[in-house]
Amino acid sequence: EKDLLFSPYGKLYLKDSNLSFNISHTGEFLAIAVFDSEVGLDVELIKKKDFTRISKKYFGNTPKDEKEFFTLWTKAESYIKYKAKSVLTELKKIEIDGDNFIYDGAKQDVSSKTVYIGDYVISVTSNNLEFELTEIKEF
Repeated sequence: EKDLLFSPYGKLYLKDSNLSFNISHTGEFLAIAVFDSEVGLDVELIKKKDFTRISKKYFGNTPKDEKEFFTLWTKAESYIKYKAKSVLTELKKIEIDGDNFIYDGAKQDVSSKTVYIGDYVISVTSNNLEFELTEIKEF
């Protein structure tokens, strides 16, 4: 029998299991990632937003548009969820260069993938460097 438990920052995990999963939702959109290694996932609706102040505070620059902002945001949040840490304390420690993450000044050995479905952006981060997004379903 497997027990569903919470990490100190609220990430669900299965006790005594090799499977890792992460869940994210926004509005009526729900995303679930299941891996045989640690995984983090975030989904956001790309919407009109004044992201200038948030971008300068957390990303050190201003993305050119909302799509780029929400792509950076989901990548950062998926990495934080992968590490099972707090968004508020960790976000300023992350630099994103394409699909590469620099955390607290050190390049991380993780991989990130981003997909777009309609007006939604989904980013997944894992220490499995060769992962592929294999199944996306709409219900």
